[in-house]
Amino acid sequence: MAYLKGIKSPSIQRNGYIIYCDLRISKIKNPKTKMRYEVSLGNIRDSVSGKIKKPRIKFENLDEAKDFAQRKSIEIKNEGSQSLDFTEAMKKDSLKAMSILKPFGVSLTACAEYFAKHEDKVDYDITVQALVNSFLKDSKASDVRPRTLQNYTHMLNDFSNAFGKLSVKTISHTDIDKYLLAWSDKLTSRKRRLSAISIFFNYLIKNGIVESNPTKKCERIKVRDRKAPEIWNEIEVVQMLQYASFLFLPVMDARPYDNKYPDALELYLAIGFYSGIRPQEILRLKWEDINFKNKTIHISSDVAKERKPRIVEIYDVLLEFLRCKQNNYALNKSSNVIPLSSKQLTRRTNKLMKALGLNWKQDAMRHTFATYHMAKYGIDKTRRILGHSTNNIMFDFYIGLSENLEKEANRFFDPKRKTEFLKSTKA
Repeated sequence: MAYLKGIKSPSIQRNGYIIYCDLRISKIKNPKTKMRYEVSLGNIRDSVSGKIKKPRIKFENLDEAKDFAQRKSIEIKNEGSQSLDFTEAMKKDSLKAMSILKPFGVSLTACAEYFAKHEDKVDYDITVQALVNSFLKDSKASDVRPRTLQNYTHMLNDFSNAFGKLSVKTISHTDIDKYLLAWSDKLTSRKRRLSAISIFFNYLIKNGIVESNPTKKCERIKVRDRKAPEIWNEIEVVQMLQYASFLFLPVMDARPYDNKYPDALELYLAIGFYSGIRPQEILRLKWEDINFKNKTIHISSDVAKERKPRIVEIYDVLLEFLRCKQNNYALNKSSNVIPLSSKQLTRRTNKLMKALGLNWKQDAMRHTFATYHMAKYGIDKTRRILGHSTNNIMFDFYIGLSENLEKEANRFFDPKRKTEFLKSTKA
């Protein structure tokens, strides 16, 4: 050993240090410190910086220093014997790992401890990937609507791709915030995705897998500059209904679905414009939900958004139209009012808009009904028919549009108006 060079038996009295268990124990000459002895551990290279360090451990008396030196010596010898099993491949791997970690100031041990926390001790039955699959399976079994299940599948599978192999217990609110920020710069998209993740964690809490929902601590997503709802004027509504009545009449060179149920789009538009029922609710309606005697449509929990049932009044402008179409489409009480799929309706709507030189407005049927209905019947009745639990949505969306539209609203709901779009049907 280098510190033994030239000295066979150093002692505290003569040389100020001794060699004990192959480690140097030196006497501290500073009278102001309580520590009288220190044990030198020799030269040690830092695994991150690569610099040589000379650590010294201090003690109050010689016996404590000797006890530490003995224990440290045994530890060093054990590490030396383990190093004999260290292969060349392992050495190269450790050197490469330290080189990668050096710019981050992280040791190989710290990196291994972090990995162990997130991977080694994970019960793979509670990884994000496994639990997302379980959630989707249980959602399907619990009769979640196909469209809702489709949204869950799309959003949570992407979440699983980002965190799939990690334990769900290690996912923090900061992880979710960073994920959402990286996923999209659209606030509405991030808000919908956060909602799906929150529902997923609530499912985990219910099943006793986690104790809390990290999304509760996520940064609140506030959608700014919300677009005002767009509506169609009463003349455009009649124009669409009239044109839809003959645009899809059977023709020789048409595709099969164009010839089937030619006036289904007309029926769909009439219900949307004159009842305020949501598009997806219209597609779920059955003829048994319509009570012609009481002039009402029962939006059951199976049909309604968020499964909140309500009763919708059928105004005279729509009543006769429904009776006319019932003869063609009501094969039985349980048959759907609209016999087309959402995709088929979209294709027909696009064709209608192109023919009229118009652009389809999202949710404009419901917005149009709400605006004219509020102008004619007031806010409370409109809120009940639309299924809103508070008036906030009414004030935020429709009340500004409905001002000074009393005359237009009276024309919109005029029972005589029905004849304008029933002529072609009766013909």
